Amino acid sequence: MTVLVVERSGGVVTATMNRPERRNALDADLFEALRALFIEVGERDDDRVVVLTGAGGTFSSGGDLAPANPSTDDVATVMRRFGRTALALHECPKPVIAAVDGPAVGAGVSLALG
Repeated sequence: MTVLVVERSGGVVTATMNRPERRNALDADLFEALRALFIEVGERDDDRVVVLTGAGGTFSSGGDLAPANPSTDDVATVMRRFGRTALALHECPKPVIAAVDGPAVGAGVSLALG
């Protein structure tokens, strides 16, 4: 399953966080997919705006508290991932709009506010 579904139409990039079984909790894969998307959109002339949303009626429940690899996913590592993603969001020269439909908690609300 793709953790971030990206659709493009008329310059609008719709990015849907796609982990509804975890209420779109942000894990390493989703952080990386978002970071890569923000960088890519900034480099593409065709893309004019990003609309970020979540699948399954939840924007995001925040950081995933059940990391895939507990031995290496300590708090500092998770915070660095979020920091890199937040930096890519803020450096993206195109507008990013959060379409919040349902709960946005923790890192999810921080992403929406960014």
